[in-house]
Amino acid sequence: MIKAERTVVIDRPIEEVFAFVTDQTNTPRWQAGLVELERTTPGPIGVGTKHKGARVFMGRRLDCAGGSVCRPAQVLPEQVSRQSHCC
Repeated sequence: MIKAERTVVIDRPIEEVFAFVTDQTNTPRWQAGLVELERTTPGPIGVGTKHKGARVFMGRRLDCAGGSVCRPAQVLPEQVSRQSHCC
């Protein structure tokens, strides 16, 4: 298994960063290759929240769908970097 790690200092309150990262619709803004992501269920993010999106891999577009596996309140901010996202 390949492991990569990177540290970035963000000059924002941790609660603001946490809210941004746990809202998966923001993921295309910081995850390379993911070109679009949209929430397909109404209401706040939580167990059962569904998304659909697309990523580009080796020049090909791959459509995908997925869901949240935990409530954001259950994820500690230091665990966000290890949390997997749709697509």
